[in-house]
Amino acid sequence: MKRLLILIMLTGCAGTLNHDVKNLSPLTGIWTYNNCSIKNTSVNGTAEFRDNGELVLKIKARDDYPVKNNFSGKYKYFTEGNRIKTDYPGGYGIDEYFLIEGEYLYFSGTAIDRLIEEPEKYRYNWTYKLKRKK
Repeated sequence: MKRLLILIMLTGCAGTLNHDVKNLSPLTGIWTYNNCSIKNTSVNGTAEFRDNGELVLKIKARDDYPVKNNFSGKYKYFTEGNRIKTDYPGGYGIDEYFLIEGEYLYFSGTAIDRLIEEPEKYRYNWTYKLKRKK
């Protein structure tokens, strides 16, 4: 009886651990906008992706290209592979696809599975580049 009780408890713990791991997103954390490939799409601020599916943006468009909308706020998000789905209605700071390379997060309007970054040729396959905040 005691062995059965211990077995049931261990099974329950293992199920809980697996559940938690499945909910972790590679985006989880705070990211700081660092650079962009298109002059008029630069963004300043941070994007925080939380494990509960909440996206907290604290951003504004670059000062030399002012826009009237406030893009900061809390939104919902989820990922499907390297595609992000969100209720963020903006158009600055987040694109449909992402790639994480080391401490950097790249957003792109088209599917991105490898990084192209050739500044001397003005050739990039991303729009927004963010750095993981430590």
